[in-house]
Amino acid sequence: MVSSLPKKQRDHALDTIRIIAILDIVICHIAAGSFPAGIVQQILVALGSLGVPLFVMLTGYLMLDRTYDATYIRRFLKRNLLPLFVSLEVWNVVWFFLSHFIGDTPMRISTLIKVATFTGDSGRDSGSYP
Repeated sequence: MVSSLPKKQRDHALDTIRIIAILDIVICHIAAGSFPAGIVQQILVALGSLGVPLFVMLTGYLMLDRTYDATYIRRFLKRNLLPLFVSLEVWNVVWFFLSHFIGDTPMRISTLIKVATFTGDSGRDSGSYP
């Protein structure tokens, strides 16, 4: 059966923004660890830190023309947010066990609970590790 709805055209300008944002984030990570501290590193990190705001603005733009009724919200929660939440919690448990087998400082169970319930940070810099 052929649909009578027009096919959406791909917006290449949005793809270009996405490519720039990806490159910015890669540049930021490479510059922070690979270049000696100095003006070049600071410039690259500053340029690279534009990637995350570009992604946020792109997401906001793409969400503008939607109708946010109860059906859409339920579908979003079931198809998007729930799998993201489950994968995050699975990763938290994997990270906890990896820290005991591979890491030099095992994660405490209290830190795992705080991270899993979004009530605290990973503890790496806050003294939650032994």
